[in-house]
Amino acid sequence: MSPDIQRKISQGVQSRQGAICRSRLLTVTTTLRQQGRDVWEFLEQAWIAHHRDGVMPSLLSDP
Repeated sequence: MSPDIQRKISQGVQSRQGAICRSRLLTVTTTLRQQGRDVWEFLEQAWIAHHRDGVMPSLLSDP
């Protein structure tokens, strides 16, 4: 497969790590939207938890 075709299929992601990151972000955003939760708030909480060695927010909805 040519690099141009691969880039179009991958939506511009040029590395395996980039493809994994994009896939995970799509999963997170889709799940949060289905649950009616704020995507940016979740990402901010995850970023803060990562940099402060805190507890990561959960994608599981409350029972």
